[in-house]
Amino acid sequence: MFKLIKYGVMGTIGLATVGGLVFGSDLASYASSAARTVSGSVRSTVPVEFELRRARDLVDDILPEMQANVRLIAQQEVEIDSLKDEIVRSEKSIDDEKQRITSLRNSLNSAQQTSFTFGRATYTREDVKHQLAGRLDGAQEAGMMLSSKRKLLDARQKSLAAAIQSLEKARQQKSLLE
Repeated sequence: MFKLIKYGVMGTIGLATVGGLVFGSDLASYASSAARTVSGSVRSTVPVEFELRRARDLVDDILPEMQANVRLIAQQEVEIDSLKDEIVRSEKSIDDEKQRITSLRNSLNSAQQTSFTFGRATYTREDVKHQLAGRLDGAQEAGMMLSSKRKLLDARQKSLAAAIQSLEKARQQKSLLE
């Protein structure tokens, strides 16, 4: 086996050397022209019926790809709409929480009271501070979640654009083959 490889490599090197001496720098041009000629003559011998059958097979192969792209596009659109709704709800929730935090902070800053009444409940100053700290942590976490949802939305929109482009390519290829 190694002898065959060795003889093949040596033969190729020898052929390239002789071709370089005979044709000089035009060797690559002659080789590519010869390859195109051989390829063209092989294609011209293929019957038209065979080419038509090949084109039909290619069209049949494109259809499942197109259907998969349509399904993917529909799925991405539904997920994007759902994600947009989640983002809107998250933004509203964060805004509401910011108002509550501001209210608690204003209550703490406005007076040196030892107890506060919100609704029907009474809280000590330490309880309000503890609740304010918890709400701040929750608001920061909600902000990070909102940021990750926005990044996910961006990624899904890019994926949708890629799927639409892929579907469009498949449609063009199908039209060309038909």
